Amino acid sequence: MIYLDTSILVRLYINESGAELIEELVKQMEGQPACSSLGIIERASVFHRKVREGVISTADSHMLYEQCKLDDNSELIKWLPLTENILNTTVEIYKDLPKKIFLRAADAIHLATAREAGLKKIYSNDRHLLVAANKFDLIGINPLI
Repeated sequence: MIYLDTSILVRLYINESGAELIEELVKQMEGQPACSSLGIIERASVFHRKVREGVISTADSHMLYEQCKLDDNSELIKWLPLTENILNTTVEIYKDLPKKIFLRAADAIHLATAREAGLKKIYSNDRHLLVAANKFDLIGINPLI
């Protein structure tokens, strides 16, 4: 299993910078792509933002939603549940997080989810998440650089 946060995962659906790199990464890596179930909502949010920004049409977004349904039904991505333990871990990390580290709640959930799944690495291009990864005993990797 390889953990892709939503910033990386959406590149499997939207042709953004680095999309080819992510497709190749997933092909080369052993294991199924995984993400917190929070990513399901974040993915939809990205589609909506792309429509709002005029990058894709509403019709295109509907096709993307349908593709997501197909992929989710075939378990292309392993959606990891948001558990009480993940929530508690996230709170515990925040308690001692240095004030110089900026960490959004959703990013903390991704990090705690990867840790809970027993993974050692998380793939993201979110600089804040990558800086905080070691606080969750993870190696943060930006596959786009």
